[in-house]
Amino acid sequence: MPLIAQVAAEVVARPLPLLCLDTCDLLDVIQSVSDRLPGKLEYAGRILAAATGPSPSVLLASSFLIPIEFAQNVTGVVDEVVRAIQDTDDRIEFLISASLLAGLIPPASIRLSALDLPAAVRSIAGRILSVARVLDRDATCVDRALERVVRKDRPSHRGGVKDSVHLEHYLELARHVRALGATSKIAFASANSDDFWEGKKNSDLHHSLRSEFGAVDMRFFGSWQAACGWLGI
Repeated sequence: MPLIAQVAAEVVARPLPLLCLDTCDLLDVIQSVSDRLPGKLEYAGRILAAATGPSPSVLLASSFLIPIEFAQNVTGVVDEVVRAIQDTDDRIEFLISASLLAGLIPPASIRLSALDLPAAVRSIAGRILSVARVLDRDATCVDRALERVVRKDRPSHRGGVKDSVHLEHYLELARHVRALGATSKIAFASANSDDFWEGKKNSDLHHSLRSEFGAVDMRFFGSWQAACGWLGI
């Protein structure tokens, strides 16, 4: 894994806008199937294309902890999708049977589980993570994250430390980029409404975090959709 300074130098050398990832959004790519939110898949596809095309138009960054969190949670999320698809298949079979009993001729039966959609959406999320620059563990950033827990500062106001670990690594990355004189767009997107949003239905960055983001000119977005629009992808 590269050091923060190495990734900052890459951002300056290219230069490209930078999107910092959160675990919940990667898992949401998979969960979008069971949640019936195809828009999340659309913007995941845009991000992947922008980061991997012949002429990439965005760089992705991940804290060292995100691949660990993703691995810890992905199986459960995929299982939810499998159950949702099976439930849909069962409903279709019932409707076909009911149609026949009612004297109707239904269309040919279809088994959505045969498409292996859970594996497909898991692959999209995994590919996004695989092309991200995974920042090496920085002891100073981890210490700062722990201080947030002690002070009960967001995003650790409820005692969790992982979101603060992500945030401190991204803030430090942005500091390095700005110290090198780069004006590249830097965005951090998170659907974590409990810890980063101003309110459950207000995806603006919580007021207690705005000065820190403003100091390094890093923008916050509550969704990949909003981030993509600002980043131009």
